[in-house]
Amino acid sequence: MQWLDKIKGIFKEERVVESKKPESISFEDIYSKVEDKVKENSIREDNLKKQISDRINQFDYELNRALESLEKIDLSGRKEHEKIKLVVTENLNLYISQLKRLIYNLKNIEYIKTKDSINKIFSIWNEFNRMSQMPFEKATILIGKELGSAREILKNFASDINAIAERCKSFFDEEESTLKLNRILNEITQFMTQEKDIADHIENINQEVIKTKESNASIEKKIQEIKSSSSYEEDLKKNEEHLRKLSFLENEIHSIKQKMDLKNLAKQFHSDKRKSQIIHNYSSGFKSALEADSELKILDLLEYDQNFDSNQLKELRLKIVELNKPFITESWKEISHLENELKRSKLNHEKLSENVESETIKNKKLAVKIENAKSEAKEIVRLLFPSLEIQ
Repeated sequence: MQWLDKIKGIFKEERVVESKKPESISFEDIYSKVEDKVKENSIREDNLKKQISDRINQFDYELNRALESLEKIDLSGRKEHEKIKLVVTENLNLYISQLKRLIYNLKNIEYIKTKDSINKIFSIWNEFNRMSQMPFEKATILIGKELGSAREILKNFASDINAIAERCKSFFDEEESTLKLNRILNEITQFMTQEKDIADHIENINQEVIKTKESNASIEKKIQEIKSSSSYEEDLKKNEEHLRKLSFLENEIHSIKQKMDLKNLAKQFHSDKRKSQIIHNYSSGFKSALEADSELKILDLLEYDQNFDSNQLKELRLKIVELNKPFITESWKEISHLENELKRSKLNHEKLSENVESETIKNKKLAVKIENAKSEAKEIVRLLFPSLEIQ
């Protein structure tokens, strides 16, 4: 079998189209089909690399034999002008050097991907043609016949490589489509994993939402139970009494303030800075000034007023101090605590609900990506596996 016929054997995959019903498969089955196709392409790739390597080795052997003949050429006995013989000899040596460089470069190609290897061969070949054209033409002035053998070897090699490249086109397209499909399927797997993770996360958040909702209802129920209790009713009555006392207190404060005649006192002691300040404090805020005046220094200014009852002011101050204490009952404390807890719980509920919405949007976007990727994958499957029909 000729060498090129062996190459053709690799690509003897013109599929016989049979009129049979397409095989129906699920999308999940595509993964195994692609995996098989990747393995199949890998085997074809390895066979192709070997064939190319074997062809280069054959080329190496043939060309080295031709080089042996070229290196033995001796023009010293020829009758041509010495200058012409010198030019031919120099260019022959240059051409031989280019042939050896060509063999060296071809033998040292790194076989990573067949397509890359063929492209590299073409690149090396084009460079050889560019560098060797002039020496070859000048050498053929006297030794065209001797160079014919090498030229024929080069021609046959170039023809074979071109034939390989031409027949590889469909394989390269198929291989590229397979790799693209494999990449898309891997992306779909990643998207679906992310989708499941987010769905699980949403489920966990929803469970928390349910718990916070139940907690809110429980807290609100406790608050209502307290407000419906007899102790709370009693506390409301105590508060009403407290407010009534405060109202009486305000009336009493107003009455005593009127009796003190602060305007007249201010006139009497306007030259005394300390006393003037005391009077100013009472004028601007009688209640707070009286509460703060623990020693009742204001009485020193009122000692000459026979109509003013100092005991009444002392009793008033005690009432202010007593009634100004925070009026907080146990039921109110508990309700306040529960309301703060309810507020925190509702904020947490809102945050969790926002998280659910945000994660749901993410999953919707992922679902669109998955559908788009599946559509793209199905288009490639139709090209690679025309006998398959995806459900």
